[in-house]
This record gives sequence, C-alpha cells and structure tokens, in this order.
Amino acid sequence: MPANKSVDLPEGLKKELIRNRSAFDLNNVMRVRELLRYGSTGFKTCFRIVPFLLQVNHPDFAGYIESEKIPLGIHGFESSGFLRLAREMWRGSDSSWRKAITAPQPFIESLLLMGSAGSVGHTLSSDLDYWICLEPDRLDSDELELLREKLDYISTWALKTHKTEIHFYLTDIKELSANRMGALGSEPIGEIAPLLLKEETYRTLLLVSGRIPLWWATPDGTDEAGYQKIVDGLEKDSMDFIDLGFPIQPGPHELMAGSLWLSQKSESDLFKAVIKMMLLLEQVESGLQTRLLCDALKRTVLSAHPEDLPIDPYVLTIRRVLAFSRDRLKTLELDLVRLSAFLKVKGLSDTRRLDDESPKARLLDELISGSGWRKSRTDHLFNYSSWSEREHLDLGAEIKNFLLELHLKIAGRLLEDYPETIRPEDQNLSYLRARMLARYSPDEAKIEDIPSTLQIETLPQVLTLIFGQDNWDIYTGIMTTWDGDLKEHEGQLLYSCSEAARAAAWLVHNRFWKPDMKLRLLPRPGPLSLQTFLDLLETLSSLFPGGEQEDDIGRTGPQAAGKNPLLLIINLENPKAVTKILSVDLIYQKIRGELVHVSLSIDQDSLEVDKYLSVIGQVFVSNKPRLEDIYFFGPPGSAGRIIQNNLRTAFKEHLGNVKRSSLPRIGSGSGLILDTD
Repeated sequence: MPANKSVDLPEGLKKELIRNRSAFDLNNVMRVRELLRYGSTGFKTCFRIVPFLLQVNHPDFAGYIESEKIPLGIHGFESSGFLRLAREMWRGSDSSWRKAITAPQPFIESLLLMGSAGSVGHTLSSDLDYWICLEPDRLDSDELELLREKLDYISTWALKTHKTEIHFYLTDIKELSANRMGALGSEPIGEIAPLLLKEETYRTLLLVSGRIPLWWATPDGTDEAGYQKIVDGLEKDSMDFIDLGFPIQPGPHELMAGSLWLSQKSESDLFKAVIKMMLLLEQVESGLQTRLLCDALKRTVLSAHPEDLPIDPYVLTIRRVLAFSRDRLKTLELDLVRLSAFLKVKGLSDTRRLDDESPKARLLDELISGSGWRKSRTDHLFNYSSWSEREHLDLGAEIKNFLLELHLKIAGRLLEDYPETIRPEDQNLSYLRARMLARYSPDEAKIEDIPSTLQIETLPQVLTLIFGQDNWDIYTGIMTTWDGDLKEHEGQLLYSCSEAARAAAWLVHNRFWKPDMKLRLLPRPGPLSLQTFLDLLETLSSLFPGGEQEDDIGRTGPQAAGKNPLLLIINLENPKAVTKILSVDLIYQKIRGELVHVSLSIDQDSLEVDKYLSVIGQVFVSNKPRLEDIYFFGPPGSAGRIIQNNLRTAFKEHLGNVKRSSLPRIGSGSGLILDTD
C-alpha cells in the first residue's frame, strides 16, 4: 500500500479502523470454526497444512522444489495460529525449525480462501480455492514459475493423499485494486465482469493468514473517495492492511455478462446458480440501486454483538434472495428458489447428522418452516443422495429451464433499459452468448447434456442397454431377463434414442461411461454385439473426452487441442459380413463443446460409388475437416476394413491428397479396396 505522508488520518478514524479490524478478525475466527465443523477429514487436514507448505521448502513435505530461488513465506505467519501446527510437523531441532520456518522477506502478502468455506454453503463436495495475493514486481519470471510449480505439487498431493481439490490463484494486488482481475484458471469472468467478482470476493473471503483487506476495516458507508483518502493516509505496513480496491456497483454490461456466464456455468452447480442469478435479477429490477450485498454483510458484522457471531455470508445471501423472490416470483418459481437453497445448504451427498444448534441446521429449519412442504417431501429432500438417477435428471432439467427463464428476464430488462450499453457486436458478450446457446440449444442433432455435472458424483456403475421396439434404452442396474415388455423393468430409465451410436455418444459426452463400469446388452443375440459397443465407447472416449477443453484464452472447444476430430461409424447395427455401406453415423464436436450426432442419408438403390460420394458430400455440408482429423469405426472383420479403407481413400482424393483413383471401380456389392498409396 503506497504511503502518502501529506495525508494525516484523524485519530478517531485510526481507532475505528482498529475496532473494525477486531470485529472482522473475531468473525473470521468464528467462520474458521465453522469450516472445521463442516469439512471432511481430508479437507480439514489440507486447510491446516497448506499455510505451512507455503512457508517452507523441505524434501520431507509436499510442494518441495529443488531450488534456492523458490519464493516463500506469508506475511505474519510467525504470529498466526498455524505456527503451533508447524512446530508439531517439524522433525528437527528447535534451532533448525526456527530457521526453516522464518521467511525474512515473505512474498505472500495475504492468503485468502474464497467461496463457501466457513459458511453454511460448505458441503462435502466443496474445494479449497486460495487467492495468493502478491506484488509480482518483487518476483522475476523464474521465481514465479517456481512458485507455480510448487503450487501444482501441493494440489496434486492434496488430491492424491487427502482426496481434496485445491485451486491456487496468483493474484496481483495492484491489478486487483484497479479492478483488473484477469482470468481465473480457464474462466474469463474475471476479465469480463471484474466488479461482480470483486463484490463476491469481499462477501465470501476468509482470511487464512497475512494482511487484512483494508476495505473490511473502513467505516460503514465510506464511499470510493473516502476509501482512497484512507489508502493515501496509511503507511504500507500500518496495522497490516492490504489494499484490494473499493467495491463498485456493476453496470448493465457486467450484469448481462454475469447472467450469460451463470446460464452456461450452472452445469457445475445448478442450485448455487439459482441463488446467484436471483441476486442479478434483484439488481436489474431495482434499476441498479440495490445496495451491494458485501456492504450489507460488512454493516452486519461491524455492528454485531460477539454472541451473534459468526455472521454467515451464505445465510445473509439466502435470506435476501428469498425476501426478493416472495415479492416478485410466482408460487412455483419461489418453490424452486427455496428448493435450490435447501439442497445447496444441505449438500447433495452429505448424509452426516447435523448438530441441531449448528447454523446449517438452523437455516434448514428456517427454509422448511417457510416452505409449506409436507413432512413426506421434506424427508424426501433430506434423502436426495438415495434418489433414483431419473429423479435427479428430472429435477435438474426443471432447474435448468428455470435458469434460462431467469436469464431471459434479466436480459430483456437490460436490453430495454440500457440499449446503448448492451451492444450485439461486443465480443465478450458474443462469446458468452455462444457458450450459453451451446448449453441450451434445441438442435435435435446435439447430444443432450445432463442438467448438472453434480450428478456425476452419484453416477450408477451398472447399466443395461436394451434394444426393443426400434429404440435403444439405457437403464440403471443389471437386468437378467427381458421379455420385450419395456413397461416391466428392474432399473430406472436414464435415456432413450433410436440409434446405438447416439446412445454411446450420450454415455461418453455426459461422463457416465468409465472403463470399470459394468454394462449388459439385451437382447442377445441382437443387432449389435456387446464387445463392438464397448469398443465404440472407448473410441468415442478417446476422441471426445467428456468436459470442456481450454484454449489460450480460457475458452473452450476441440480446437483448443489443435484438432477437430470427426468420427464416421459404419454399419454399426448391420451384419458384420456386408461389404456395402448400409448406414453411417457422424459424430463431431462444435467449437463451444456441443457433441453432434447425425445419421447420414444413404440411398440403398444407388451405386456403391455414389454412396461414398454422398457420404463425403454430407460430411462437408457442416464440416471442413482435415484428413488427419477424420476417424472411422466399423464392424470387426475384413468387410469392415474394406469399407473403412475405401472411405479413407475417397476422402484423401476429395481433399486432394492423392491422384485421381479408381473410385469408378466400386460397384454395387464390390469388395475391391481403393488405392491407398
């Protein structure tokens, strides 16, 4: 924090800064207790050890880098509550411990934890998102790279040893203070909507170790100009504050960006997305006049009596969202908001019994008492982890559709009130809009997404694929008998479609398929062998791994990996000895991640050569593939190899990679293979 000795802060203001810091510190300590209450054993272990690992570099501990240049140390670590644990972990003498634990010039000004940690929103699936606040001009490029390497090692150790996800974000203090936040990992929201992210940062942060963010100590009601005067009047080390900047009301452009981003990003947590989307709707419908939630939280913390602590940011957020929803939403919409809050707080896979006096238990009781739900429904919600996959999918689809409705409300109001700000040619908004449309597109050729990737946590490990009545149906469980009556079954129907290729693509795209999954195929014998279907799953998994890929600006799509694979599946459900093309399924991925399946039109009365030409023509209608990106999958045996070789040579010729070949030699029923030289 730059010093400006020309500004002298009044003594009364200095005392208020100290009082407010004490209030923040006390609330922070209480929230850490809540973190330890809700965290899994691995989560709590990592939380306790990470600061120590950032303080030392030793081969006995995770994150060791064989270099003396590795930047180490968190400001004030030696006076933090983590010191005792560090002493317990160190195996050497007292003198060696003191030397190893002391960083004469600590590089980390502040270590902050973001998100739901330390709140009622913390569940068993929560991860640790650390912001490492630095002054990068103190580090050269080699030191920064060494630090990144150390952080990667720590993340790998946490996942492997304690089954806990840790994400580290190196944060430039000066850039953050100026609201230039940049991308966070693969997500561009920090670049596109920095003020939205700044507000959420101040609202959810937990100070792990280091300097306290100055804004939290400034008097309630301090405006941007007043905040800057305080910044100018403080010496760099005065009272151990760090300047992360002043939270400002986001404008229409950021609110639109936030709504688009949440519409797409909601797949990672539908229920949290509903709560966040309602906060955006409240801002939009208030004409951007609603007080920032971080300001409301700060006022509550600074004025609270010690016995009322901790003030939980999630509790405050949910209560505000419900108060707004009761006035603005229809009964069914309000119920979806309350349901989302309930499931987010409860945790989808957490079956642990809650302490009746815990903040989480009290909030759940509050949500139930205001809901009008019958006891049977409440009991059912508490047992979410035991729901059938069909129930998970149906509720997910309902919430997903609700999110789209909320986005349309927000977008419609912004376009009406601020047409000059929301410009269609804006590249950032266009990019986010494309990602949102990829998730909600009604295109029949697109492989359907499951509503939320949260369902991956409860994926069934046993499936049965049934062919009957011209349909392929995927059920949970292993069925031992099948009499053709699909109304009588032992498992839950997950998905139904008319082509086996599409069923395989759905399993892979939505990450249901794993090599260790048990799969049964009925009836047998049928139009497709189990081994062929398993081979197709492996091929699809290698070409189109589930999830998004990152490119150089954090955007997604197959082009990020430098390729755009396209798979032609030949005669999948036809007799394997046939050398003629009877059916072709085309699978490819669009730039924003949609997986597409098309059954190509094959005229069986045409000459075989015309079928090949027709396949090529249909592929190039919506694709411009390179030869190396075209893959083929056919039935096992010589007949399948003949067709694949013919198709490969035909594509080579079309793309100009070979001289004019003997395509005319292919006639109906011919088994000739085209030249492949």
